Amino acid sequence: MRKYMKMLACLMAAIYMVSCQKDPIFEEVSSLTTLDATDVSINSAVLNGELDLTYWRRDNIQVEYVGFYISTSSDFNSEDTEYYEQNSSSSSSPNFSFSREARGLKENTTYYYYAYARKWADEAVIKGAVKSFTTRPLIAPQGAIRGLFAVSNTQKVFISRGNLQYRASSKTWRFAEQQYDCIGDANSNISATYSGWIDLFGWGTSGCSNKYPYMTSGTYSDYILWNSISGTNYDWGVYNAISNGGNRSGLWRTLTRSEWAYLCQKGDGCSDDALATVCGVHGYILLPLSFTMPSGVAWVSQALNWSTNIYNAQTWSKMEEAGAVFLPAAGCRAGSSVISFGTEGQYWSSTRESGEGPQFLKFNETTINAYYYYYLSSGYYGCSVRLVQDYQ
Repeated sequence: MRKYMKMLACLMAAIYMVSCQKDPIFEEVSSLTTLDATDVSINSAVLNGELDLTYWRRDNIQVEYVGFYISTSSDFNSEDTEYYEQNSSSSSSPNFSFSREARGLKENTTYYYYAYARKWADEAVIKGAVKSFTTRPLIAPQGAIRGLFAVSNTQKVFISRGNLQYRASSKTWRFAEQQYDCIGDANSNISATYSGWIDLFGWGTSGCSNKYPYMTSGTYSDYILWNSISGTNYDWGVYNAISNGGNRSGLWRTLTRSEWAYLCQKGDGCSDDALATVCGVHGYILLPLSFTMPSGVAWVSQALNWSTNIYNAQTWSKMEEAGAVFLPAAGCRAGSSVISFGTEGQYWSSTRESGEGPQFLKFNETTINAYYYYYLSSGYYGCSVRLVQDYQ
């Protein structure tokens, strides 16, 4: 009996020794390194890793895939855990560096991540150390809605809290107090001494070089004729201090036609923009990047009517807090006559097509057109102005 017990003890010891030996592949890839995240913004970051391929190649082992796991949970068990994977390099260099951009992250949130490698011919995964980073908080400038909007592949902007308004008697510029505020028929009172507010302006009428915001001339030569006012003092936001938008000139600007198109024709990857009615005012809602629909608020994307998405002050407050922007259908002005108020929105861009009129975003219940323009003389039409501030 003692003999059999001794044999059993020897067998168990042998099994223990084998089980405690590390898989040589796992041991040799201790040089798989999770590197620090870079380019951390409010909703994205670049994840980085490095793999020493020397030992893998010595044993003719191929690393087919590398990647990252990322999560708001340090144990990677949360529902938002994601992974990014790519093919490994065929480079002859022994050190293979790899990176992936993680997008759609939450602002001011700590994320945990690690690099991994996956061997060819099986699913064994070798993990690097867990690291973390915290996304930046989104701090909107004075006068802006707290939401970011992409207007090109590389540029994001904040959009002002309301349409631009002007009072001639005090030479004061401001943003509308509410996004759905628009002057409407009272724009017909426009004059150099009017003590009320106006919000429909002729092309480039910032006040620079006698191009005044209260101009009603129907002669196109009285207005700006060249191709663009982008970056010039004829841009309302460049030339003027906005009293409730930082009160300093040069902080704001008007979007170009291509930026309006990128923003409104789903160039930002968002397909949820739609027409709506907010506090009884018809208009167009734009949703920011990384938008989360507020709880209890109904929404139908891409609606081309005023009656589908209807919000009162309470529900709109929730949308606005989440970063939504509302462009009211404020109509336009020809001379001192206001037309299409409540049925059409016309918002200037800073671009003028050579040989044609200045371009603007136009929307109604049948169409949304970010490249719209009239004939060459259309600069005298008064249109809405919605300014933006670049996100740095």
